Amino acid sequence: MPADQTPCESTPLLDSYQALPDGWEERVSPKGTPYYVDHNTRTTIWVDPRSRTRSGQTLAELGPLPLDWEARMSSNGRVYFVDHNTKTTTWEHPCDIAPSETQL
Repeated sequence: MPADQTPCESTPLLDSYQALPDGWEERVSPKGTPYYVDHNTRTTIWVDPRSRTRSGQTLAELGPLPLDWEARMSSNGRVYFVDHNTKTTTWEHPCDIAPSETQL
């Protein structure tokens, strides 16, 4: 790896050729937008669970989001998280955030 490249930059943001994790299913909304069902937790998300976060882990590896949180993808393909309670966003998975950390 080049000295000026970080481990996260060397990891693809999405490996769409990789199978979905166990218990996950891709579905399509009536408007034609794909979404993903996690049958393990009985939750759904719009962002592919194979997408990698800033930490290099996939959404599926990080586990379910807290109530009223949502994962989204930025225009450049980075996963970020929305807290609908506080109307804030962060690049870090909410379970990894200390309460005092600054959000976007």
